[in-house]
Amino acid sequence: MLVSINLALATVCGANCIFCPSDRGDRQIRVMSPELAKEIIDEVCEPDFQRIQGTRSLVLGTRSGF
Repeated sequence: MLVSINLALATVCGANCIFCPSDRGDRQIRVMSPELAKEIIDEVCEPDFQRIQGTRSLVLGTRSGF
């Protein structure tokens, strides 16, 4: 089940938080194309997808604290 989907549109993290492991890896900034984002959003918003997966929310961006 995919109750909640968090869709990060870009990787702009500097990995400088005090709790972040120093070996986090690739810190290259990448941005999702609008076309790919729309394709994903359209699929997730389909009633059949929501029914099968049990999806109740779609968050664009990242949620702080997780």
